[in-house]
Amino acid sequence: MNKSNSNLHLKLDWTQPDTLERHFELRTTDSLLAILHFETVSLACDTIYSEVAEQESWTFSEEWRHFKPCIIIRKTGADENYAIYKPGFWGGGNVEFIFGTRFYWKTKGLCGAEWNFFNAMDELLFVLKAKRFDLIKVQSEVEITPQWHNLEELPLLMMLGCFLQVSGRNAAI
Repeated sequence: MNKSNSNLHLKLDWTQPDTLERHFELRTTDSLLAILHFETVSLACDTIYSEVAEQESWTFSEEWRHFKPCIIIRKTGADENYAIYKPGFWGGGNVEFIFGTRFYWKTKGLCGAEWNFFNAMDELLFVLKAKRFDLIKVQSEVEITPQWHNLEELPLLMMLGCFLQVSGRNAAI
């Protein structure tokens, strides 16, 4: 996800190649960066492709804790949690990594077509905008704020954003 010119907003697209499959791809105009694949309604697996690092992959699964749903994120094959997403009562929520870093998922506007991840200082990391022109497939545009192009947690946060959008977990519980 590195870009040499850090003054530009990096724009990527989440696409659903086949309407009948719950399979999504994160792409630039000419390359595949990541895949999110739903194995069941509440379990998804993803893989991040990187030119500079080995491929990384995680699983997202829903669990109920304290009478509320949360999303457990683990590195593929690991038994320990890597991060936990806890939804807010009125929509949105926060994700906390095991090493203590926390990010916030918030909507912009009333219709829920645009979602944003913010850091603890309320700085915008990226925007996920639903594309409304394709009513059959789930498609989104990701626009990353320039200073966050190299944020270590960014790939996982983009995967989580797509998971939340596709699984319908953006809404209030």
